[in-house]
Amino acid sequence: MHVWAQRLCAGWLLHGYGDGMTDVPRVALCSPHFERVENVEQLGNGDVDHYLTLFPGANKVPPVNIYAVSNGILGGGGLIRLKNGIFGKDDAVAGYYREAHPVWYKRLLEDEGELLKFDGPVATVVQPNWVYGHAILEMLPKMFLIGYLSQLGREFPIIVTKHAPPFLREMLEVYFDANKIFYYDADRQRISARFFIVPSMMQRDYRLHPAVHLLVEDLVERCRRRQQYKVSSKVFLSRSKLSARHDQRVGNPSAIDEIFQRQGFSIVHPEELSFKQQIQMYADADIIAGVAGSALHNSMFQKRGGAVVSVGQRNDVQAKICAFREQRLYFIDPPTENKTDIGVSGAKDNEAIVQSLVSFDVDLGKIMTSVFGGGLALQE
Repeated sequence: MHVWAQRLCAGWLLHGYGDGMTDVPRVALCSPHFERVENVEQLGNGDVDHYLTLFPGANKVPPVNIYAVSNGILGGGGLIRLKNGIFGKDDAVAGYYREAHPVWYKRLLEDEGELLKFDGPVATVVQPNWVYGHAILEMLPKMFLIGYLSQLGREFPIIVTKHAPPFLREMLEVYFDANKIFYYDADRQRISARFFIVPSMMQRDYRLHPAVHLLVEDLVERCRRRQQYKVSSKVFLSRSKLSARHDQRVGNPSAIDEIFQRQGFSIVHPEELSFKQQIQMYADADIIAGVAGSALHNSMFQKRGGAVVSVGQRNDVQAKICAFREQRLYFIDPPTENKTDIGVSGAKDNEAIVQSLVSFDVDLGKIMTSVFGGGLALQE
């Protein structure tokens, strides 16, 4: 059992911080409530049972709950169909499932295809939106919680669609042995079980529960134990090698790379690193910079009190992450009249960003030396 898990079981109090933009007060996390863990056999009488609460709620952040969902069918990208619709507890399932994208549902809404039956309970930790930023904020917490239960002696098979992208599989392998993960073919299969164990996302509207600090501590420990990796204290997350099918927030990202390289940043292409390597890199970085988007959300794994430089369109989710981790967030805004257009590729937008960065070139240098001393070179 990990050290932090031992402390929690002993009733150790951990203070989680996340006030400011997250509206999460400074609270103490009490030891988890385990009274229902040993009564799992009594579940299954209703469609949705409350299995247990691991951590109490805090202001606008709900408790960290785990649910037992029975009389349902799992399929598609990881959704559960009940008699009266899709299971959709707002602390456990992201609201976008209501958009009913056919790729997310596949065979789930049909009564055709192969039905695989499990006699006992199984756990589901993957949701349909396989954008990286959604994965670390909505699915990684679920993996952490099920991994936590396994350390307490309550293990479940993990059910995942085989269509899950490689980075999601890497995340799963951090927490679970390969023989504990069962992959199904969402194009032709659905899953039934005595009931499905569904953890919460440890957040609501990206206001993170203070227990996410434990997740970060645990994840870094797991990754370091398996592989040592270090890059630099200043990293820029480049988009210059992404293919055209990816969302290019700027027309010529190589120009952005060059500017940050002149300021002493290591230019990193996250897609070339394993998930374990990335986590260690973020944990060791004093400053993480990049174009606004999913990659920059990795600042969640950066040390508390670090700094983040976001280029381009302002991102409310990024602001919430940085406030939660007590990080200083700097925005570099392009000098355009309509800043919401910055997410669109094109010569005009690219020129605006590059010129903005060039004009701030000297100030960027000041940030590197003043970011921890209270000096503010850019708008914060």
